[in-house]
Amino acid sequence: MSIQPKSSVHLKTIINKSMENKELKKVQQRSVDCSSVCYWCNRHVQQVAYQLTNKMESSDMAKENLAVCN
Repeated sequence: MSIQPKSSVHLKTIINKSMENKELKKVQQRSVDCSSVCYWCNRHVQQVAYQLTNKMESSDMAKENLAVCN
């Protein structure tokens, strides 16, 4: 009994699927990176806004900044 080699079409399909999976993983990784950056950025903006409101508690500008951030 001899082992039949897989057809080149079948191999191409396997290679294409493998490449698609790699690309998909890259895209998923990028979206994870992006969401973590967005999360960090939002937290940073909130902290800065909070610090500004603490420093200028009596001013109307601080109240406006807080309203914009929320």
